[in-house]
Amino acid sequence: MGAKKWAGANTSWTTAGNWDPVGVPGSDDDVTFDNTDVTDCTMDAAIDVKSLTVAGGGSDYSGKLDFGDSAFAHSIGVGGGAFGGSGEVDCGDSTITCGGSFDNKDQGTWDDGTSTLVMTGTGNLTGSFNMAYDVTIDPDAVITVTDSGSIVNDVIVNGTLSINSGKIFQMGKLGTVSLGAAGRITGSGTWRIIDVIAGKGFTSFAVGGVVDVAVLSIYRPTAAATPLAAGTYASALVKIESATAAGKVLTLSSGAYVFQGDVTIDADVGGSITIANNTNNPAISIGGDVTFSGVGTTTWAKGDSTGSITLDGSSAQSVNFADENIEALIIAGGDTVTFTGGWTAASFSAQAGDFDPGGQTLVTTGDFSIAAGVNLISSLADVDLWTGVDLTIGGTFAAVGMVGDLCNLRGDGGWTIDATAVGVVSKVHVDDSDASAGVDITAKYSTDAGVNAGWIFTAPSAGSMLLLGA
Repeated sequence: MGAKKWAGANTSWTTAGNWDPVGVPGSDDDVTFDNTDVTDCTMDAAIDVKSLTVAGGGSDYSGKLDFGDSAFAHSIGVGGGAFGGSGEVDCGDSTITCGGSFDNKDQGTWDDGTSTLVMTGTGNLTGSFNMAYDVTIDPDAVITVTDSGSIVNDVIVNGTLSINSGKIFQMGKLGTVSLGAAGRITGSGTWRIIDVIAGKGFTSFAVGGVVDVAVLSIYRPTAAATPLAAGTYASALVKIESATAAGKVLTLSSGAYVFQGDVTIDADVGGSITIANNTNNPAISIGGDVTFSGVGTTTWAKGDSTGSITLDGSSAQSVNFADENIEALIIAGGDTVTFTGGWTAASFSAQAGDFDPGGQTLVTTGDFSIAAGVNLISSLADVDLWTGVDLTIGGTFAAVGMVGDLCNLRGDGGWTIDATAVGVVSKVHVDDSDASAGVDITAKYSTDAGVNAGWIFTAPSAGSMLLLGA
């Protein structure tokens, strides 16, 4: 094992006399190109070396290093590859397997050709432009992205790809991104899926794969792209950005999407952005806040009756659907969901936790139900949740509290409810509600706190005892 330095009398890698000391480099050798000899070099056979360095700065290699015109399978070991000369590196159509770090940030000219870079070990991936045409992260690899950069074509992540804080790593523009069952895209930086062309994008999300990078940015999505792969997105923020005056479209597939953090849809340059669920009718769960922002127009193209949105965060959620038409809406979390914008939903079902209507205009074309244990007076005794709310229900209204702990339907200052039909309404505390625009609402075992219209309160039958609470 030892150090080998390029000293080329001609351009052939396989000529023993072109190396100092003499001999073609092998798998135990650290290979360097520097200003000792700046003759061009062409790999006329597959190489297998411990490390490969193209020096810059005071030792600058200004020649051209060519990985060969044939589809060679080159191997760079645990020492990795570092490319920083002022000359050119041409990857051609070779496959480069690297067992360590790979850095081409400071290389003068880098031509990725149609090459494939396969990362197999532990190391850094550093480059302000394309590392290779295609990149594969093997199952045992742990690779850290240390600088903002991009990969133009296909990316296969079967190991760990970690993006450092403050860095943006772009993948999936002209190709596809596939996440394997042992794959993980992680770190405190940003993974950006940008300007995806027809038939490309994040297309494969295997069960067991993890996306928990701090920020997933879906940037300038296109209608022609393959629908975003369904799966569990554990990122703290998923940000869908138009970033252009032109209309942009993000299409979701028919699978189940779990967004564990916040979701922001940002039409930020005055254009439009459409979330297209109307083709594939996905099921969507969101564990964080939902925000529609920007000066442009956002459209939520809802799916049919098979689609749904579940808000199931373990902590408080702030949700603004900006008066859009949305799928069946389900509350199933462990804290309070506060609506800061109105919506028209296919249906509404509060199954766990609490929710605050936030004085919004809420409409369902189907049923609206509040299950026992949700919005109870015991946890919301002094809160007039329904003040200013206009609630229109195209289906059946149902609300059930608990014995001794009523469901809070208080709205001091007034609120309206227009229901087409009424199911079980029991053990509720109603205040300042006008239900006269719809069918009368019969509330059993409930408290009439006054100023209610269109409500009928029935007393318990003779001989029964019921503790109704405050």
